[in-house]
This record gives sequence, structure tokens and C-alpha cells, in this order.
Amino acid sequence: MHGGYNAEGSFRNSKEAIIMKVLFITLSNIGDAVLTTPALSAILENYKDVEITLMVSPRVVDLFKGDPIFNKVVVYRKDSSLGRKMALIKTLRGEDFDLLVDFKDTMLPFLLYAKKKTPILKKAPKYITHMKDRHLWKLKQALTDIPDKTYSPLLYVSEEIMSEAELMLKNHGVASTDKVIAVSPGARSHTKQWTKEGFLEVCNRCYSELGFKVVLIGDQQDAKVCSYIANQASANIVNLCAKTTLKQLAALLKRSSLLVTNDSAPMHMAWAVSVPVVAIFGPTNPDKYKPTGPKDIVVRHKIDCSACQRALCAGNHECMRGILADDVFGAVRKALSA
Repeated sequence: MHGGYNAEGSFRNSKEAIIMKVLFITLSNIGDAVLTTPALSAILENYKDVEITLMVSPRVVDLFKGDPIFNKVVVYRKDSSLGRKMALIKTLRGEDFDLLVDFKDTMLPFLLYAKKKTPILKKAPKYITHMKDRHLWKLKQALTDIPDKTYSPLLYVSEEIMSEAELMLKNHGVASTDKVIAVSPGARSHTKQWTKEGFLEVCNRCYSELGFKVVLIGDQQDAKVCSYIANQASANIVNLCAKTTLKQLAALLKRSSLLVTNDSAPMHMAWAVSVPVVAIFGPTNPDKYKPTGPKDIVVRHKIDCSACQRALCAGNHECMRGILADDVFGAVRKALSA
């Protein structure tokens, strides 16, 4: 029926087991939250009929809204009053969770009772590099019988949201039969952004040489670079930057044949909806954050100081400036033909 515990306290599947109730506390940034979803897959694949309460930050709540795998979605606001926080804790205590999974290392494991809890402030061994694998390692400290295998990311997109995205494209001259490449030229940190001129050339070539419609995506922070590309392009590029919800963005990615992107939230979202990604990496470490789909390709220019993972470049941003449009476009061709 669903997950329960045997005499030794480990999980098992049995008809006699009570419903397994899970509190899953994900991370605050969009891409980081997506990287925790393989741990959700591991729970769902191994324990049936679980009831999952998801705790999220305001930044990512729309990403998971409406997903039928969640019994409840709780928004935790750091700026809430002490009274509201205590009321939330009281409510959660009443849930009597079987499992508490906390990827934010909050105080909640100390404040809430649960039969099983992920360890607090305990980090995965250094030999486990990718963040999705590090999250799975943490989950396995509580659920020791989860099989070692690859677990897929999860990002639910309803048919209604897919229809909204299709209508959005139609209103910008993209027919349902048109092939689409999504391009995300922004990133939260300017050090992770490849050159706007490079993105412009790749966009033009995706249209002129491959016959794809190009759709620019991103949030308000990316509006300036997207406007530059749209205005300078020789091709008719659709600029939907800062014009979508997170769910609509996920749907646009799912509609696309490929995403070309910096290391950014859309990169992780495309991976989660099984869309091939050409990911451009500079100061960040692809071994920790790269998309891992079968057709995904990382493009980078290795120099002595990469991946420095610094917020400010001590040099001239050579790790990004050294990447040529030919390199990225070649990766696009390769990913599309894979």
C-alpha cells in the first residue's frame, strides 16, 4: 500500500503500513530547488502513496504550484513575524511526519518530531560532486534502503499551461509546426554570462542555417541583454523575456527542441523537462551543476583559474570571453543531431 517501518526502524513497503507523511524542505533559488527534485523521485519511486508537504521560499513557489504529487505546498517567509513562524511550527507539529527532509539546514528538525530525519549540517563526501547526487546522499542517510540508481528530476507542467505557452508563441508568429530553440542569455551573476555578441551570432545562425525559430527567455534582470539581441538580430527573434510565469517558462522549454543558456535557472528547468541543453560555463563548476541529460553538452574555455566560483572576476573574464560563437553553434548542431 505505502511506505512504513519494520522492527529495525527502516522503511519497507507493506499492506499493513500506515500512510507515509513527508515534509520536504527544498532550497530557495530556482535552479537549486530543481536540483533537489531527484530526491523527490527517489521517495516516490520507492514508497507508494506517500503524502508530501513541500516547504518552499516565495521565489520558487510558482515552480511547484499545482503539482499533483504534493499534498500541500507551504511557503516559508524569512521576514514573517515571530508569531506567524510559531503558528506555522505548531501546524507542522500536528502533521506527525514520518520523514523530514531538510536541504536548507534549518532549525525545523530540532523543532518538529519525525520518525526519520536527514542529518543536520552533515555534508556529502567530496568525491560526490554533482549537487543532485549530494542531495540524494543526504536523503539516503535517513532512508538507507533506497537503491543506488539514477533518479530523474521532476517539474510538472499541466496541459493547460502548455496550451498557454503555445498561444503565447502563436501570438508572436510561431506556428505549432515550427521548430523552436530557446535561448537564455542572462544569469543571476554577471560573471556567469557569456557575451551578448556571441549569443546574437548563435541566434542568427540557428535561424538562417538551421531553420529554427528562436525564442529569448529570462526574467526582468535579463531584459536588457534580451532586448539587445532581439533588436540587433538579422532574424525575426521572439523576445518573451520577463513575459512569462515560471510555469509558462517551463512549458516554453518543454515545447522547444533545445535550450542554449548560461549556468542559470532555465538550464536546470530544461534538464527537468527532458529538453536537450547547450550549457555555457565559465567561473562555475560544471561537475557540480551541469545538466546531465543524454544529449546535454557543456561548452567552456578552460584556463588556469576556472572554475574559480568567485562572484567577482580577478582577471578579464577570459573563461567566458574565450568561448567562440563557433564553439557554441557547433554544440547546438551536435545536440540536435544526437
